[in-house]
Amino acid sequence: MNAKEKMIESLFTLLSIKDFNSISISELCKVSDVHRSTFYSYFDNLYELLEASKEFALKKFSNQFNIDIVNLNDDLMTFDILTLYLSFIKKNKNLYVAYFTNAEILSSNKSFSSLYENIILPRALKQGLEDENKLKYITLFFVGGITNIIKQWIDNNFNDSVEYLANIIIELKDNSINIKKEK
Repeated sequence: MNAKEKMIESLFTLLSIKDFNSISISELCKVSDVHRSTFYSYFDNLYELLEASKEFALKKFSNQFNIDIVNLNDDLMTFDILTLYLSFIKKNKNLYVAYFTNAEILSSNKSFSSLYENIILPRALKQGLEDENKLKYITLFFVGGITNIIKQWIDNNFNDSVEYLANIIIELKDNSINIKKEK
């Protein structure tokens, strides 16, 4: 891991235990085991590191899921895909704890928009979507529900298995509304 990645990972570690505004460059450098001059060779301030950290997290997530989700013929919420996703969360606990602890600074409307525009909408159009407005509400419902399941799982220190949660989400999805036009 290079110095930049060490600082990014250290920021997530610190954000999982404290507020962003209480983190200093000195503290970050100490946790990262890098010199202050190294920090300034990459970033002008902590806000630049924060932005780089968001991009790093999204890239790390995207690289984990290198399958062509848009062109899959079956459902996005299969057991295999969900277990891959939930395992990623468990493996990257600090990133997700930091995200939920500091949601106001780490969350981004770009993330939801990207998910919706690049994965959900194209798949729904292939399936015969008639009502895009309805799809947005359904998407918000599922994203919100899954987010809260993950928050609870993290709060419980991952006591339940990845498989257990994947099965719950699949059961909820299987009892949901259909986005296709009623025939």
